[in-house]
Amino acid sequence: MKRFKYILLAIIFIFTIGCQDKSIEMVQIENNVVENKEDYSIDSSTDATEDNQIDTTTDVLYDAETIRKILAEKFSCDTPPFYTVFDHEDEDGLYVYHVYESVTNDDESHIATIDWVTVDPKTGEATTLFGETFNIGDYAANDYEEGSPEYLFNQFLKGEIDAKVLNPLEPKEWGWDYEKIETVNINDLNEKHILWSFMEYSEGERLDLDNDGENELIIDGPYGGMYLDVIDGTLYVFAAARGNAGGLKYTYYNNAYWIVYHDTTHGGRCCYWLYKYEGADKLVDSMTLMGFWNSEDDKEFTFNDESITEDDYNRIHDEIFKSKDKE
Repeated sequence: MKRFKYILLAIIFIFTIGCQDKSIEMVQIENNVVENKEDYSIDSSTDATEDNQIDTTTDVLYDAETIRKILAEKFSCDTPPFYTVFDHEDEDGLYVYHVYESVTNDDESHIATIDWVTVDPKTGEATTLFGETFNIGDYAANDYEEGSPEYLFNQFLKGEIDAKVLNPLEPKEWGWDYEKIETVNINDLNEKHILWSFMEYSEGERLDLDNDGENELIIDGPYGGMYLDVIDGTLYVFAAARGNAGGLKYTYYNNAYWIVYHDTTHGGRCCYWLYKYEGADKLVDSMTLMGFWNSEDDKEFTFNDESITEDDYNRIHDEIFKSKDKE
């Protein structure tokens, strides 16, 4: 009986030691997982490991870190808890990036994916998980250098800087109230009616609306929004919708962009004031096209203050507004 008891105790002892070893092994595994997770959550560098080694044997147009910085700026995810990290190079030689938020609740943390972006380093072509396509070249790294136009545009969009109003805004005869406003902050657009009736607004595209070789920022709004430009390192509003009947748009006519103010919402008239710039502070040409339909027998049409027929008005209108973009 004693012999049987000794054997049983030995079995229990061996089983206990085995469980302890297994527990220690599991703790080590769990710690490694946590450590790897923490490293992954906070590492915004592109240092490659054996698993995500970048192939450097082929020529690329954009290196992995340059792409990461551009994506981080585009997605505004380069400051904790938001991150943009190189994940791996796929079998086709494309770089894959993870854009995410590191979320911590009490003692637990997890990663909330914002997007995955696949980039061809040879061409800059990028595709997001949600199907958006763009080219890294459109967001060149030097565009984000402090003081550059794109840098100032993004600072304005984030509400971190104001834009000065470039007075006097055209058309002067509209009776603008801008002498009461010196600067504009994007957070004011829904609050200060004296600016424009911005019930809603959104970031628009970048176009060279003043024909100086550099793009301007378009803010879209219900009456056309406003256009911003950088002059000598300072951000300015150089065109803006007045609201109500004072709309803003642009057109591409005679090999140049023209800023267009229009009153087309009142019944019985369609009037346009057009301005061509070579730099936001350099007006080089202007036109007016006016049409009034007071009644069937009382119509008046002018082009640059000269009387024209209704047919001429329609022809000129169609020529001017044939295209919004360069062909």
